Amino acid sequence: MTTVKDLMDRAATMIDENPDAAREFGGVYKFELDGDDARTFLVDLTDNPRVIDGDGDAHCIIRMETRDFIALVEGRADRRALFFMGRLSVEGDWALAMKLKSLDELLGDRK
Repeated sequence: MTTVKDLMDRAATMIDENPDAAREFGGVYKFELDGDDARTFLVDLTDNPRVIDGDGDAHCIIRMETRDFIALVEGRADRRALFFMGRLSVEGDWALAMKLKSLDELLGDRK
């Protein structure tokens, strides 16, 4: 079973392999995940792209359940459906939030 830590490690590897693509997002996402394996982490896609386990300032905050986050990144859930069902909330920069589809493609291992 995939964990948030697995996805964070995958994201860090993908960012390390292609930091220029990561920088194109030009912002910092904070993911506040509740439920099993609850945690908060940052995906910094600015000058020094990286994944940070912990809290901090962000341009866009995404709040959801851990299971929904994993399903989203693995392509088993639709971000719009989660949002309209009230299972995904966004605070901050909505332009970055709209790039979430590209971000879950970056974080996930989908072609």
